[in-house]
Amino acid sequence: MRLLIEAALAAGRPEAARPALDFLQASGCEDPGLVFLAERVRSLLP
Repeated sequence: MRLLIEAALAAGRPEAARPALDFLQASGCEDPGLVFLAERVRSLLP
């Protein structure tokens, strides 16, 4: 998950992380690092 989200951020394509974001939300993940990255990516989505 982290790798996909970080790659999407680095590529300037936050929409590419949507599958990972959907999975994290559905799974109820509470990992602080992943939650932070997910929030960062979501803030860049339209």
